[in-house]
Amino acid sequence: TASRSTSSQAAPLRVSLAMIRARKNRISQVAFGTLAVACTLVIVAIAAAGKADGSNAALRSAMAASSVRMQTKSMPAMYRNQKPLFTLNQQGATTHVMLRKPTAARSQCMDRKVNVRAGQAPKIVSSTVMAPAISGVDALTMRAKQAETMGVQAVILDLDGVILDYEGAANHALNDALRKYNKSGNVGVDWTLHSKIMGLRIQETASVVLDSNRLLDRVDPEKFIQRYYENMEPLYTDLKLHEGAEEMIKSFKAKGIPMALATSSSRASMERKMTNYQHILDMFDCVITGDDASVNFGKKSPEMFLLAAERMQADPKKCLVLDDSPIAVASAKAAGMYVASVPDPQNRFTQDFTNGGPDF
Repeated sequence: TASRSTSSQAAPLRVSLAMIRARKNRISQVAFGTLAVACTLVIVAIAAAGKADGSNAALRSAMAASSVRMQTKSMPAMYRNQKPLFTLNQQGATTHVMLRKPTAARSQCMDRKVNVRAGQAPKIVSSTVMAPAISGVDALTMRAKQAETMGVQAVILDLDGVILDYEGAANHALNDALRKYNKSGNVGVDWTLHSKIMGLRIQETASVVLDSNRLLDRVDPEKFIQRYYENMEPLYTDLKLHEGAEEMIKSFKAKGIPMALATSSSRASMERKMTNYQHILDMFDCVITGDDASVNFGKKSPEMFLLAAERMQADPKKCLVLDDSPIAVASAKAAGMYVASVPDPQNRFTQDFTNGGPDF
């Protein structure tokens, strides 16, 4: 009796599941049918816009074959139809491949141009081999020596992480400022979080750090900033220049290339950091800080870089920016400038260039 009762209860359940599956299949078929019609129209437009040559004939042939295949409503067939569409979109395209952070294993791919043609293997047109692989300040020093070949009119340099080895001290001071809230051991600024605050002004940094540690509703950002500066004070005198930074700046100066220092730090903080390096500060034609009266958004927008170009009377498209912050790199690229990214010498974090990568 129990067996018959269980079986009678399971029957409606099996019927319900079958109805759900049937409904899902009908919805999927309608969605994929709509996608098939849209893709077919796109292919027709591409074929109509092409020239009447061999490649156009190939497009029409592929269009006809794709249109027939897209009539099917089964999901695997729709996935298979994505491949010819990708091939058509790449017809005759030229792709430029360039490494942004050269390494020994990948240096042979530098400045490679690949000509992609439908139905053919990628053909290497030209390739520049860079050996040995270089990175960091060495790469930037080389760029300084090659500046005249790029048509550079002016250079814009970041302070922290480019000229000064500052990030380690800053990370230590930030964690000290959070120490009293770290009773659970889960509060702090690791290098993943640190990489996200690089290029931000101090108020923005405080908000990101406190919010990431779920302290924004309990800790006053201004008090956090005050503790941060108090922790930094004994560390200022130990700040060192990045190896090769001074030589790089002197190289630009010797070539007569105007230089601007663009930093998210406040004027007072910048001057405190450069106390031992006033002779380097004197080589810059202008200095723009995060609390400059003309700066509203810092390095989250192109304004600071465009302001530096304006004050040096240089064409933004002929300016070279050296920065280590992905935020700043994206903004400098948006300003239309050449951008060289400076990787962390100690490889403590990886730069995320999701919003736009550097030229070098």
